[in-house]
Amino acid sequence: MSLIIVSNRAPVKIHRGEQGLEYQAATGGLATGLQSYVEHEKTHGTGPDILWIGWPGGVLQEAEREEVTQTLRSRFGVEPVYLSEEAMDRFYLGFCNKTIWPLFHYFPTYVEYDASNWEDYVQVNQAFASVVRQHVKPGDTVWIQDYHLMLLPSMLRRSLPEARIGFFLHIPFPSHEVFRLLPSPWREQIIRGLLGADVIGFHTPEYTAHFLDSAKHSVRLEQTAKGMLYHNRPIGIHAFPMGIEYTRFHDAPQLPEVEQECAMLHEHLGENKVVLSVDRQDYTKGILNRLDGYEYFLDQHEEWRGKVTMLMVVVPSRVGVEDYQTVKGHIDEAVGRINGKFSRLGWAPIVYQYRELGFEELIALYTSSEIALVTPLRDGMNLIAKEYIATRMEQTGVLILSEMAGAASELKEAILVNPNYREELGEAIQAALAMPLEEQVRRMSAMQTIIRENDVVHWATEFLDSIAVIKAEQAAFVTPVLKGTALSRLVTAFKRARSRLLLLDYDGTLTPIVNDPATAVPSEKLLGTLLRLAHVRRTEVAIVSGRDRATLERWFGTLPISLIAEHGAFIRRWPNRWVRGLRRLTPPKWKKAAPVTDAWKPALRTELERFAELLPGAWVEEKEYSIAFHYRNVQSRDAPAHIRKLVERLGVVVAAEGLQIVEGRKIVEVRVAALDKGVATRAWLGKGFRMPGFVMAIGDDTTDEDLFAAMPATAFTIKVGSHPSKARSRVDAPEDVLDILRDLAAVGPHPT
Repeated sequence: MSLIIVSNRAPVKIHRGEQGLEYQAATGGLATGLQSYVEHEKTHGTGPDILWIGWPGGVLQEAEREEVTQTLRSRFGVEPVYLSEEAMDRFYLGFCNKTIWPLFHYFPTYVEYDASNWEDYVQVNQAFASVVRQHVKPGDTVWIQDYHLMLLPSMLRRSLPEARIGFFLHIPFPSHEVFRLLPSPWREQIIRGLLGADVIGFHTPEYTAHFLDSAKHSVRLEQTAKGMLYHNRPIGIHAFPMGIEYTRFHDAPQLPEVEQECAMLHEHLGENKVVLSVDRQDYTKGILNRLDGYEYFLDQHEEWRGKVTMLMVVVPSRVGVEDYQTVKGHIDEAVGRINGKFSRLGWAPIVYQYRELGFEELIALYTSSEIALVTPLRDGMNLIAKEYIATRMEQTGVLILSEMAGAASELKEAILVNPNYREELGEAIQAALAMPLEEQVRRMSAMQTIIRENDVVHWATEFLDSIAVIKAEQAAFVTPVLKGTALSRLVTAFKRARSRLLLLDYDGTLTPIVNDPATAVPSEKLLGTLLRLAHVRRTEVAIVSGRDRATLERWFGTLPISLIAEHGAFIRRWPNRWVRGLRRLTPPKWKKAAPVTDAWKPALRTELERFAELLPGAWVEEKEYSIAFHYRNVQSRDAPAHIRKLVERLGVVVAAEGLQIVEGRKIVEVRVAALDKGVATRAWLGKGFRMPGFVMAIGDDTTDEDLFAAMPATAFTIKVGSHPSKARSRVDAPEDVLDILRDLAAVGPHPT
């Protein structure tokens, strides 16, 4: 079994140099972090074989590709996705960085809504899907990385339904109010694309909640005790805060090259306190806001002028995006303004560099700085904050961290600031400079413990383990699909039987679940199919529902079929014999299944109505011998917690009254324990024309499990959906049920 990592860019870049093609390791948080995990697995020999799929960059001629492919495979364990530089630019600089990047970082004014860019995004995802499919074998795990490939999980799922697929988003997922700014077809495809994965990972619980909120607005997700269901497939949707290679950064200050760099910095900066700012050139990083805060600090605290230096390094990034070049111009102007305002002979408040940094140079900056100013306006995680902490061997130094960075959810001992508030930034610098050493050590020690115990290997291992867990859960849901030979056997058995009984749930079985149950009116096609089935000789059709009898009477009262209401409380049984002209017969009367009381309802209704007030969108439905709490229209994130409390509260009451709590699909129902679908239908079997030669029961909900349990061993029991069930087979949706019923109705009257 192999682990296949898929990312927009491969961890290797190809350049055309004077000596021909040159191969260079890629840098950056994603490439470096995942490469650390890959190297760890190779060193320890405990993990799977690892293949990395991505675009290696460079402009290659067709004749060069075979040789390059062999080199990438043998030397780097990389399978290339070949795209033209033009196609990659349209994809990467287009939809990825002019639409998704600004929107997901809460910069909607920077977003471009270009349909051609969207098409490029779809096509590149398809190109990746084509390459991945060629290399996936049974048992392999595909781990897809980041916002560039959000459509890829579902593309793979369609052709590889049993594949193990994980997806991790390395940037924030925005609130629904921001995400919905995307055109609805795009955002729905993105949500469906991600839901093709078995596990979807985010850096923080906040991003996870935002995704779930947007998903619930775009598609129907059903919540379970362990996670979410989509198309009746359990999916893990969790937070996995990404870590760093802690030991590498913690030990690096002792490298001779780093010590030499530190000596050079000390010679240049003298005894001044150093405030470090290292970031990519990006409008999300809040560099201008940081400069404003530093300027405010110098304005308000004259005593620090000449004693503190901001060491600012801006790393070139996305030089082809116009917005980034505009940001650089503003940064240059701000640095010039501040230096011009405060500089004196022998001291400049800001030492500014615009360039790439080597590893040793970066470590030297971390080691030489008393303060790290990490204040993005929005950031998925921000590994710079963790790297700075790891390098502090003496556990001194202060991290000033934006509360808008994902790392803030873990690094509570940092000085957390709102980067939009210059006064708060300025005073945070003052507080950091004045912080006693013992306080610095206390804070730094606590944060080092966190990032040491949650390093990049822990992050990757936890994520991959979660895929194994969810696949085991999915396996528990597996019931054989009724199709092909199995479906043919059912139709043949129906045709050959001399008597037949069909027991059919309604909501979720004969019609899809809808937000307003009152609108789930049976279609003319369904009514016509049921009528044709009822006219098949010696065939009894029964609707077995939790609906009240008035509703069933209104919808099905004119059909020659039997009806069971309120899970068995009331029965209207049509004569179980075939008579020509059935529709001219007088429909039978409703009968109460057992002597029961409803004296318990008022007290419980009051309790349920109290919870309905706490959850806007919930409502209480009172039937004759049951009472239901519906919450399918509730949007509150607190709904699961409130439902658990409701069930706990009801549990105290119902035991003494001989009642039962039944949890269905977005419904909690209280009914008389002695009544259920199994009890109601068990009495029918073996009566009338003896045990029917063919029995079929179909349902989708928890309440239908009683029905399945009551069926004889020879019965065909069918679950709609893939929840764990007592049924012997399943179908995916009500449409599949109607197809089966139409096939049976087409059999026609059986000869006597």
